[in-house]
Amino acid sequence: MEIRDITFGFALVSASEDTTLQSRLSDIRGFNEFHSFLLSPVRKLPDELLGEIFGHVIQGIQIGAQRSSIWDLEQVCVHWRNIVQATPLLWCSFSVWRTEVDTATMYHRIKSCLKFSRTVPMSISLFPRSFLKFPTQAFNDIADHADRLIHLSAHANVIKDMTATPSVEASIQRLRFSQLRKLVIHWQGHLRTTECALRLFRTAIALEEVDLGRIYPTNISEISWNRVKKLTWNYVSCPIHEFTAILRTMSCLEDLTWRQDAENDSLSSGEVIVLPSLRILNVCNGHFAQIWPILRGLYPPP
Repeated sequence: MEIRDITFGFALVSASEDTTLQSRLSDIRGFNEFHSFLLSPVRKLPDELLGEIFGHVIQGIQIGAQRSSIWDLEQVCVHWRNIVQATPLLWCSFSVWRTEVDTATMYHRIKSCLKFSRTVPMSISLFPRSFLKFPTQAFNDIADHADRLIHLSAHANVIKDMTATPSVEASIQRLRFSQLRKLVIHWQGHLRTTECALRLFRTAIALEEVDLGRIYPTNISEISWNRVKKLTWNYVSCPIHEFTAILRTMSCLEDLTWRQDAENDSLSSGEVIVLPSLRILNVCNGHFAQIWPILRGLYPPP
């Protein structure tokens, strides 16, 4: 029986039956209001379109945050959770900065990102505020997906710990950073620099941008520098002859930022470093003698 039938029936019933009909009418109206969401236009949208909308809501995943858009969307309903988990592009970029949740939760979230992103190229940033909470067991999982990384930014301590993990150490030879385009490694702390082994990235043959800051890099000659177009060398503790040795291999270098302590050793004034593609040169806190070999080797603009 519909609401209009009950309303029309009020004129035909006795007063004793009026209360019963009024109660039933109230129940039906309450039922309709409670289930009105079933008629919402958003429920008629195709799953693919909802996934596109979710992509505008989720701009990268913050693993250590107490709340994040992607976790909120998953909790709306089973249908939305299925759509979120079936859309790899929502999971392909995550960062570890905040550490507001426990280690187990962070590890579960990292594994979820790696799992639900499937085969999509990934961008990862690892700069945790608290290293005590960082799930070091995640290093193995990240290493297993090394061939999907296109952008990796990390605190130098994370790279040190990752390299020192026995299982990762044993598998360095088979790690393939074949799609890695951008590598950022910085030290953030009270000490001036910290040692950081770069041999982990010996298979990163597609690197186009490298940004190193306040670290003492080892094994720098094992990295493939010949395709790098942008290099930021920010107070890196490295003998200048080693730095210039890799510069000479960078025929594609277009943008060089070089910040160095003035007390660093200088090059011979007779040296010439030819960088045929260089368009932008930014040098700070160094001796003019350090950049003179580069200036001498610059090609004049066309």
